[in-house]
Amino acid sequence: MYSFVSRSVAGLLLAVTLAGCMPESKEPLAPISAALAEPRLVGTWMAKIEDDTVYLRIRQRDGNLLDIANFSVDENGKDTLVYYSAHVTEVGGKRFANLREIGSSSGNYFFASYGLDGSNRLVVRFVAEKAVIDAVKAGRLKGKVTESSVGDDVEIDDEPARLAAFLTSTEPSVLFDKPLTFRRTAKPR
Repeated sequence: MYSFVSRSVAGLLLAVTLAGCMPESKEPLAPISAALAEPRLVGTWMAKIEDDTVYLRIRQRDGNLLDIANFSVDENGKDTLVYYSAHVTEVGGKRFANLREIGSSSGNYFFASYGLDGSNRLVVRFVAEKAVIDAVKAGRLKGKVTESSVGDDVEIDDEPARLAAFLTSTEPSVLFDKPLTFRRTAKPR
């Protein structure tokens, strides 16, 4: 059973905040026990997103789990630090990160597809809120959309297989928000 809820998140999700809210799920795309190893992500990455500088420090630990420290600095020098735990899943030949903010009261997951261009360029694309809302309204995913003055809340109650089918059958230009490109600044020691 899945439940997506809209919310704004700092740092790593800056582009999502600018474009809308992030769909969330109470369950990951696959259980942590099925997490794939992804040592290529380990290291420090940096991106300029609008006027902010965003750094990701990614470590891999036992069970193929990833720890992510997300540090961002805006144009006024205000900084934000958010920690995530993550694990990688493959759906329809694409790798997805199942991300969970550490310390979040909801404990929900959100999803991002990613690709590596060589060893020093990481392209991240988050699942778009509009694509999820449209899928719920069209009956492709079971759920409910609640409109409010600060944005729509999307609650999805569906089977993992249907969510995977949605991710693999939806046109990427519709499914994902604008890509974020990170450059590697340091490899792990």
